[in-house]
Amino acid sequence: MESDGPRPRGPGPAAGAALAAPAQRWHPVAWLLTLLVPFVVFGVTAARLARAFGLGSTPVADISAEELFVRALIVDVPLIVGTLVLARWLLRARPADLGLLTPRRADLRYGVIFGTGLFVASVAIGLVQAAAVGKEQQAIAQALLGHRGLAALALDLVSVAVLTPIAEELLFRGVLFGGLRQRLPFVLAAVVATTAFTLVHEPQAWPGVWVLGFGLTLAYERTRTLWAPIATHATVNGLPLLLIAISGR
Repeated sequence: MESDGPRPRGPGPAAGAALAAPAQRWHPVAWLLTLLVPFVVFGVTAARLARAFGLGSTPVADISAEELFVRALIVDVPLIVGTLVLARWLLRARPADLGLLTPRRADLRYGVIFGTGLFVASVAIGLVQAAAVGKEQQAIAQALLGHRGLAALALDLVSVAVLTPIAEELLFRGVLFGGLRQRLPFVLAAVVATTAFTLVHEPQAWPGVWVLGFGLTLAYERTRTLWAPIATHATVNGLPLLLIAISGR
């Protein structure tokens, strides 16, 4: 991990400036394939692997920390590796072109601070939503609330605060938003990418997830490194687990 000092970023603007479109835009067909193939091919493969391991029959709300961890490994790791391979093959994009530069402490610190703010905002949105129309708890949240012990906490943190943020940020911010940003102004690209990110989550969580997604996109736009939104996402997902553990629930 690099220190907080200056880091060369090639011909683009310095950290904190808006993302600049590369000299050569990604081909639309190659870009769409890089987005869709991980969902289709790796999703089907993950489902088959899950069945082979005897997973998938337990409702999400009832899965153990161990099963959640195995599911995350089966789904997220192939998604991460497959997206990187496809981006390199189809888009000629290196990890750095997707925002995976050498992480700096400043980027991670930004993510923790910004993520804490987004977590507070998500709690406020949830309270307003519950007061206005009622709010059904997400199935994954029900499962996490039922896990007990340090071993379960460690597995849950790896599952939802490490693997999931890396996989989702790589795909939705690195590839989806990155490709849109080459052709569209920030706000329009961010709205499209955030909406797509929101739709893959449970409907009852959409208001909070949309705000989270836009915040993650803003973090990427401002820092020009994927590690900032990854750290932000990890904080939003991991902070409630730590608070629950501290409270002794």
